Amino acid sequence: MQQPQNKVIGAYDRGLVIACLMVLLATCGTATAEAASRLVRVGAPVAGLVADGTRYAAWQRGQTVTVLDVATATKKTYSATAGCSLADLAAQTVLLACGQSGATIDLRTGARSDLPAPAVPVGQAGATTTYRDIGKNWARVRVTDYHSGYDLYIRRAAPSDEPLRGSVLDSRVVDLSIPSLRRDLCDPVRATSWIAPESGLSSERAPFTYAPPYAAGPSQAEGPDSVGRLLLWRCGHRAQVLDQCACVPSLGGGWILWSYGRHLPHRPFETRIRIRRLSGGATQTWLLPSRSNVQAAHLRDRVLVAQSAGLFAAHLSH
Repeated sequence: MQQPQNKVIGAYDRGLVIACLMVLLATCGTATAEAASRLVRVGAPVAGLVADGTRYAAWQRGQTVTVLDVATATKKTYSATAGCSLADLAAQTVLLACGQSGATIDLRTGARSDLPAPAVPVGQAGATTTYRDIGKNWARVRVTDYHSGYDLYIRRAAPSDEPLRGSVLDSRVVDLSIPSLRRDLCDPVRATSWIAPESGLSSERAPFTYAPPYAAGPSQAEGPDSVGRLLLWRCGHRAQVLDQCACVPSLGGGWILWSYGRHLPHRPFETRIRIRRLSGGATQTWLLPSRSNVQAAHLRDRVLVAQSAGLFAAHLSH
């Protein structure tokens, strides 16, 4: 099994065995893109969709979480406590956000563990805490109040211990799957910054993914009308611009996936989902004519898309 991507998280919010192929949504390419496989409806609508980029994908309907394992070609279902929603999947662990607290499901054993609601500092009594990401050693919690937002990190081996508050240099990133939490970046990779929506006017670390020798993240360009850029680095090489969007990408299984909505003059709103081979640089693109909430995730051999019309999948061209 290929090693799943390391969970590298900034201060703000950052791939099914398919038996039948039925409905084409839409495909589109660019001058440098290869033909994309058809997106095909494979199930009813879901409330959440996550994947680890290589082996596992999970989605939620009601209080049932379904997990697909492409390595064994099996699906398993787990019950979620009322009020809990699917948040993340990494390090063979499903993370559920349950109000201010959280819960995990170990996909190797099926064991469940609770994660406590972390205490917030004095003076932030109205702040909310939400579990967002999971790794082998740590869980990330986003704390938000009316004026600001920041991250706390919960040690999975001792969740009752006082959480750590994130503060890292441009040359380091948070990695939830190593005991020390912080990982040095290779040259010339440097983490990017942007203005997080709930942080007011303060500049925060952009959602940033580091899976050596690759790294990717959005960079906020200057100007009120700028949509930003998506940058891809490789250790020892300068960054390249993949797209004009403030996209939060995912890396894993030799691919990088990103998606964003856009509105062009005299054309309806559309969601663009794109995936690129890291080794060959070919890009596949799908366009969804929809304003509804669209979620995209990938495994090593397919893309999954959840929208109001159902759950869709497309096999990746290698």
